[in-house]
Amino acid sequence: MTLKLSHHARPFAILLAGILTFGLCLPQSAFGQEGKKAESEKQEEKKQEDKKEDKKQEQEDGQEDLDKALELSQKAKTTRDLDKVADLLDSALEKKLDDESRQLATSLLKSTLANHVKKYTDQIFKIPRDTRWRFFRREALKRITRLQELDPKNADHFINEARLNGLPGGDREAAEKAIGKAAEMAGDDKSKKAEILLLRAALAKDDGKRLEDLSEALKLDPKNIRALTLRALYYEQKKEMDKAIADLETIAELQPNNLGILDKLIQTYAVTKKYDKAIAIADKLIDKQEDNPQLYLVKARLLAEKGDNEEAAKVLEEALDIDDSNTDILITQASVYFSLNKYQESLDAAETALEIQPGLIAGILWRSLANSGLENYDEAIEDMETLVDNSAGPQKQEFKMQLAMLFNAAEKHDDAIDIYDEFIDANAKNDRALRGRGDAYLGSGRHKKAIKDYDSALNVNADNSGVLNNLAWLLSTTPDDELRDGKRAVELSLKACKLTEYKQAHILSTLASSYAEADDFENALKWGKKAVEVGIEEKSTQLDDLKREVEAYKKKKKWREYKDKSGPEGEVEFDLDD
Repeated sequence: MTLKLSHHARPFAILLAGILTFGLCLPQSAFGQEGKKAESEKQEEKKQEDKKEDKKQEQEDGQEDLDKALELSQKAKTTRDLDKVADLLDSALEKKLDDESRQLATSLLKSTLANHVKKYTDQIFKIPRDTRWRFFRREALKRITRLQELDPKNADHFINEARLNGLPGGDREAAEKAIGKAAEMAGDDKSKKAEILLLRAALAKDDGKRLEDLSEALKLDPKNIRALTLRALYYEQKKEMDKAIADLETIAELQPNNLGILDKLIQTYAVTKKYDKAIAIADKLIDKQEDNPQLYLVKARLLAEKGDNEEAAKVLEEALDIDDSNTDILITQASVYFSLNKYQESLDAAETALEIQPGLIAGILWRSLANSGLENYDEAIEDMETLVDNSAGPQKQEFKMQLAMLFNAAEKHDDAIDIYDEFIDANAKNDRALRGRGDAYLGSGRHKKAIKDYDSALNVNADNSGVLNNLAWLLSTTPDDELRDGKRAVELSLKACKLTEYKQAHILSTLASSYAEADDFENALKWGKKAVEVGIEEKSTQLDDLKREVEAYKKKKKWREYKDKSGPEGEVEFDLDD
């Protein structure tokens, strides 16, 4: 069936056909614009919702990392644990966090890194230092750099950097820069400023600047133990002992129970011969620890150095009442008794020590010396030869020197000369060997050679009182008319007496014989009597000879000695075979 339209209906039909044919491809109209806008808004809403969802998820992920970090931080013990905590916190901070959580994460990261640095620095600065300290330093510096980024105004991070780079092999320039930054941040904190000055003092190459920084640190913090200790050590190195003592005394007042400082103060007093002060500290320590034998030993050694060997012996007996098997005490007792010329008691102490500890080097040494005092030379030489055979290096050389001296004492002069020759061949300026060989020549009657060696020894050390004395004795008492020289003997013996403060009997005896040779019997008698007085105080084993010399000077007779013979001139015959 065909649809027929009227003439008036055609325009509508054409319009309808266009709609059917082109659909939505109509010119923009109110109807089309509204549809497009609605669709666009819908898409934008979806996009915003997706963003919110992503943000929410990211924030949830950041909070999750923070929560894990908080949980792990409560039980973290090792540096590996701390690394895990720091990684979680870094991850959390890279993600979205609310302001409060971000602040918490940052604070926890700082404390974690600081704790990590402390663990490393504790290992680095402990005594003895861990062999891996260089690795620890590298790791600590990495974390310090991160701390400086997180907390750039905290002076402690720059102080730690300076401390670590100030160690051997560190970056000195970086250390100095770090100190400068730390100083800028210290503000009015005197304690912090003092710490920075101490670091700068440690890095200073100039001694004057080092002392200046140490002193400035103490102005800011007068009770700073480290500053006082470092300045005391500085003064000690510079031989300014009174200033060193002043700082050590201040530390002792601040820390009266600091045994290390008290021990250092005792040593410093001893070096400066302030024995009474050192002994006073030892007494205070003994009052606090009456059953500590080591403190009695310290006191005894101080008394012995002071020259009060009688009191030292008493204190050692107290120490042995507490611990009679302490070989250190027994060896010290052997040396003290030897100084008192109580050779048998010295020998007993050495042998007791050797019973407790067979093969003890100090025990063998003092047994040898005690036997030499008792004139048991064969036993003394045997022990000393054992020490020579079982030692090496400088110690062996010292024992050989002692052995040569024993050979001289035993009148085995050629054996002594053989040893001294070795020393002199190795070093022609060895004044000990020259003096020893001179003594061997003197004892064996080879006076010309003795004079030559004594003169050579004095060329090396003009203030050797032993050489001065022996040469003066030879020049004033030799029966060889060509060798005697009274005038020079007086000069030499006077110098020896001055060096020993006129306190040694045998040197006073030499001065007397020198005056006698110079025909000044008034002074010969004066100093001969003085030698006897001092000899009595010393409990000298040569007291009888000293008295015989005085009797000779009363008769205006000079003293003569050759080998093992001695006596007033004209009363003893000598067979000169030099």
